[in-house]
Amino acid sequence: SALQELVRAADLLPRDSELQLLVGNFMLMAGRFEDARSRAEQVLAREPTHAAAQVMRGNALVGLKDFTAALDEMELALTNDPDRALTLANVGALQLMRGDAVAAGEAFANAVKAEPTAPLIRLAFASYLISIGKLAEAEEQLKQAYSLAPGEAVVNRALAVFYIRLGLAAEAEPYLKQLSENSDDPSVKFSLARLYVATKRPDNALELLKGVAADPGTPAVSAEARVQMAAILFGSGRRAEAHQQVDEALSQSKNNPRALLLKASFFLEEENPTQAISVAEAATKADP
Repeated sequence: SALQELVRAADLLPRDSELQLLVGNFMLMAGRFEDARSRAEQVLAREPTHAAAQVMRGNALVGLKDFTAALDEMELALTNDPDRALTLANVGALQLMRGDAVAAGEAFANAVKAEPTAPLIRLAFASYLISIGKLAEAEEQLKQAYSLAPGEAVVNRALAVFYIRLGLAAEAEPYLKQLSENSDDPSVKFSLARLYVATKRPDNALELLKGVAADPGTPAVSAEARVQMAAILFGSGRRAEAHQQVDEALSQSKNNPRALLLKASFFLEEENPTQAISVAEAATKADP
């Protein structure tokens, strides 16, 4: 709906370059790459050296899988704005797509030099370093990004994911905790709960999930929290409480496949195959 209104505004103000670029970037997000290229070209027809328009046309070409033309466009943008860090980062990403890791590394390093205080540029460089296996250098870039923007959710998420993938739960925990405290995204709290379980702190996980389950405004999220609580309780030997939580999840989210499968697994563990089969069949009906 936002895009529809912006398109109407841009059509009424065809000479407003910034508005055309705003619309074009929304089109990129919507996957309308040809339309985005058209908007960029509309600006470039009037302002042939407009670097932002060249970058947008390059991104549209990436969406259209024309990587060589996209790279040419990005490099053209650099001739008009040689210190534009985001353009350099885009060049790095494109070089990586084309399989030229050396050129990609040079572009990312130049992007950081062009704008050393931009945390998102450092995250892009870190992502490249991870892709080529330079984990120590990637960690340094991630920490630099954190020092620049310790409260930025995307930075905390990047560090948490980095350490979790390396199996370093203790290092991931502070970033996940900060995300959990400052984000309404339930997936972050679920990730933190899993980390608590992995580090043998089920009570911490249950306390966190209890808070998520108590929110009546999001029944599906609350049900998922109860499913996770039930699994932890059952694994801790608190089977009656586990059954209670999974039944409450099903009362909130009727025919929830995950809840039904978990309930079936409880019955199997308790050597009640008849009940297990019945509940498992209900799960397959809910999600064939």
